[in-house]
Amino acid sequence: MARKSNNTALNLLVGNQNSGLLDNQLTKSVIFAAGTTGKLATGTFKIATVTGVVALSCFAINTGAGALTGAGATLEVGCTDNTASLIALTTATTIDPNEVWYNNTPVLNPETSVITKKIVTKDVNYLIKTADVTGGTLTFYILWSPISPNGNVVIVWGFNMKPKFWRSETMTSIEKHHFKITIAVAVSVILFIIYTTYSIAIWQAHVQSEINTIRTGQQHIVNQDDDILNRISLLENKATNSDVQFATINTKLANIESLLVDIKVDLKQMR
Repeated sequence: MARKSNNTALNLLVGNQNSGLLDNQLTKSVIFAAGTTGKLATGTFKIATVTGVVALSCFAINTGAGALTGAGATLEVGCTDNTASLIALTTATTIDPNEVWYNNTPVLNPETSVITKKIVTKDVNYLIKTADVTGGTLTFYILWSPISPNGNVVIVWGFNMKPKFWRSETMTSIEKHHFKITIAVAVSVILFIIYTTYSIAIWQAHVQSEINTIRTGQQHIVNQDDDILNRISLLENKATNSDVQFATINTKLANIESLLVDIKVDLKQMR
């Protein structure tokens, strides 16, 4: 084992070298079609982006139901400046189901020693040559570890390139079961959220209706209070007018009584 120093970057490099440079694993499945992922006119398709310097091994397995299709089609895997540096140019139709494609002669169950690791500084691509690859499925496997402190590899998704978990034709029975459970739980959560939201909306509408009813009742009471106050004011006015009329009547009665007294006096004098 190499001796470590006080330099953090150097220690990282030494640690990666001691680990065998295969610490990380990535996978990416590609469903080939003439108009998209297997199109000759497009040519180069990116599998992963590479940052810094990494040690990397790449191979693919035919995970479809049959061999790749496309009369005369060939493909290879490499980097921008060396397009066949990782997997040599191979006739597409020779890659049969379950075969491991690591060079131009795909085989079943090869020794792990045949999977070589390379020092890579460029993005990893597959390149379509000669003719379109019209069908079939390849799952690419990338084993890698950083050499430089910023070394990193990230899978790129596009067209029909999807993680294995998203593709039912390459799922195991357990993965399918887990996927179904996940979908069922997600649907249940969505339905619960919809039901809860709807129930809250109904309840809010009911509460608002009750509030409006109460406000209407309050306004009615206020209107009644105003009407009562108006009636009271009218009665008070009538009472005031009545007092004035009573005073007038009393004055007239007093005048009549005074007149009667005068009449009595006159009558006595006439006798």
